Amino acid sequence: MADRDEPISIRATVDCPGGGRLVTLGAPGVTIDPRGELWVDPEGIDETLAALAACGTDLFLFLARDGDCPPGYRTLLRRHVRRWGMAFTALPIDDFSAPGAAWMRAWRRLEGRASALLVRDRAIALCCSYGAGRSGMIAAHILNARGLSVEEALSTVRRAFPESVESPLQEDWLHNRDNGRAHARQSTGKGKA
Repeated sequence: MADRDEPISIRATVDCPGGGRLVTLGAPGVTIDPRGELWVDPEGIDETLAALAACGTDLFLFLARDGDCPPGYRTLLRRHVRRWGMAFTALPIDDFSAPGAAWMRAWRRLEGRASALLVRDRAIALCCSYGAGRSGMIAAHILNARGLSVEEALSTVRRAFPESVESPLQEDWLHNRDNGRAHARQSTGKGKA
């Protein structure tokens, strides 16, 4: 969620190998009032979406659960995102957690489209509640799939936003999804030892 005085919830923009950008962000327009209650500022949504549009975002991937946000937020956000000319897809992940098998099946259906956008030098927005854990984890996953080792991917997203990838479970998931890319790199002498 955005700080009360900061309407734009973008946490980081990371360039991808081979082109394109990943933008991690918290839920646009969701703020916390002085009593600790969540509420939605529609202007904050549009200010964040204007910034995303300016950096060439074509796909908005919503990773938060509905219960992480105020009631009806996802429907409202989807309307705003589409109004800005971006595609909206919800692939929720539990907070501080990692994707399960159903999430991976859904991602495989979307992955080719996401990759094509990056090749065309477009941006993909990765949005969770705050813009650190789930967003950072999926950004690192995409960077890993595009050729970085898991450690390089983690370092890249954390250089852009130090709070990225919040839990050991998320780091373990990234290492388990690596499919030997780090080993292949080390054996060719092109990666870090």
